[in-house]
Amino acid sequence: MHSDTFMLLTRHPERKFAPREPRHQMDLPRLIQGGVDLVFFAVSNRDNKGAGLVWTLKALDRVYTEAARNADKFTIVLSKDDILKAKKEGKVGTFLICENGLPYRADLSCLRMLYRLGIRSVALGENEWTGRGCYDRSGGGLTDFGVEMVKEMNRLGMVVDVAHLNEDGFWDVAETSAVPFIDSHANSRALCDHPRNLKDDQIKALAQKGGLMGVVFYPPFVDEKEASLSRLLDHLDHIIDLVGPEYVGIGSDFDGMSGRGEIMKDTSDMPQFTLELARRGYSRDDIKKILGGNFLRVLSEVESFAPSP
Repeated sequence: MHSDTFMLLTRHPERKFAPREPRHQMDLPRLIQGGVDLVFFAVSNRDNKGAGLVWTLKALDRVYTEAARNADKFTIVLSKDDILKAKKEGKVGTFLICENGLPYRADLSCLRMLYRLGIRSVALGENEWTGRGCYDRSGGGLTDFGVEMVKEMNRLGMVVDVAHLNEDGFWDVAETSAVPFIDSHANSRALCDHPRNLKDDQIKALAQKGGLMGVVFYPPFVDEKEASLSRLLDHLDHIIDLVGPEYVGIGSDFDGMSGRGEIMKDTSDMPQFTLELARRGYSRDDIKKILGGNFLRVLSEVESFAPSP
């Protein structure tokens, strides 16, 4: 069974990337070993008191430096066409995203400049500048700035990500966004009652919008008592039973969960995911959708809506 994987979320791109880095779950040799074509590098803006933008720029500098050092194997991708070109050339592509919205008091000019630097998605929330995070029980959805940011991301052709937003924020994005949006790493709340997971009505709304959710390997999101690859696939089965195989992908969160239990030891184990899909009777076409085809569809729709920036 073909094991190539498109949508694979990881974090901390400022860390050592090549050669092999045994302290972490992801590096270039293990991405290649695992048959991974595209990795999402999530740059965090959690420090919202002034250092977030500096941290983002330093992390982006590291990615560009590593891309230059490993140009024969690794490349930054800015579009669907870039992803397909990288795959054809046998290179691992990286799709750059920001987590936790924009740094505190950043404005839309900052968003536009991050786009010019290669950022193609932003996960809103957790800084109260765009919207409250999943762990914030005080209520309230997107801020006025958050709404404007979603509209500007639509205009630029950036993928809106609700992975770190609370439920009110999720519904505000569903109402505001003119194009499909994603939850880059979450599982089903019906199977594991964690605030980062999505309820069934949210999953249905995401699908109705044409969006996508990436199942996440972080054990507390998989099962409260005993997380496993099999249990992770139960989440995927549940999502597909609700909305079909067109609206799910992979949002592993490698290196966002180091030392907190493991569904897989690192990115080299990704063929196990494909084999488990095959064991469960998924067709070759559905496996291709789950491993990346669905994300390419979403990205194509987002890009098609946006005029040239």
